Amino acid sequence: MNDTTSKVQALRHALLDPAELESAMGVVAMTPDITPEMLGQLTQEYRERCERICVAMEDLTFDGDESEAEKHIPLTWLATRYEWSRWNDQMQYQTMLKGQADTLTMAQGSMLSKISEKLEALQTRQELFWTMKLAADPFGTVNRIPLMAKRFMRITASAGRGVDQVLQEFQSMREVLASHKVDRDLLDKLDKSISHSIDCVDRSAGIELYDLHASLEAELVERLATSGVTAVIKMENKDGAELIPPQVSDVFFEVSRSWLARMFEDSLEKSPAEREANGKCTHLTLT
Repeated sequence: MNDTTSKVQALRHALLDPAELESAMGVVAMTPDITPEMLGQLTQEYRERCERICVAMEDLTFDGDESEAEKHIPLTWLATRYEWSRWNDQMQYQTMLKGQADTLTMAQGSMLSKISEKLEALQTRQELFWTMKLAADPFGTVNRIPLMAKRFMRITASAGRGVDQVLQEFQSMREVLASHKVDRDLLDKLDKSISHSIDCVDRSAGIELYDLHASLEAELVERLATSGVTAVIKMENKDGAELIPPQVSDVFFEVSRSWLARMFEDSLEKSPAEREANGKCTHLTLT
């Protein structure tokens, strides 16, 4: 596997090598009541699908660098898996309604399952972990990210405020001690301790822009449930790891919540059609 194009070559072999193709279609041929005509049609579709996948990955390999192709193998698996999921659900409903799924529906699902199996084998363990989660519950998996960021932001902000109050108490105590005849070395040590604590809080209690952005997305999703207009939030600052003080993020988040509420409640256009009629695009990009 040292060849830089090994994964792309392995993909073509797994999908279109004559022995692999025969093995895959042998499984499809086991579909109850399948006819030679159906099998021939599906074999041709299998070849065409797999050839398109292989050509795409080969086109994405430039001068021996297959990094772009490797990025798209998991995405291609996801696309295939979602299509297979639709056929699989269709089979189940046909069985409930008619007592048995249609032969072609079962065979189509079997064919897609074999393609998915080949693509799955070429993913890393980390890629497969995430693609499996996305395949099983795409909306739930994605939705948990902004919701967790929103909770994390609240916890971090609350902790930051608590620590800030403790530091203020320390500072008050230091001022009281300074008003009495107290050893100067002790005051210096207190000053250094307070200064060090403030630095630690500044470095650890802030909210990353990524998390603030995700929290605003969670808030936006709730608003979209009753909105006739689609909106997305775009983060212009490229340094998403930049830390925002809890007090600042708190105020910004609350102001943003109020602004989002007013925007959706008082918007002049209540639907995409109304926005188009006024010469605007059908969705909002909030930056």
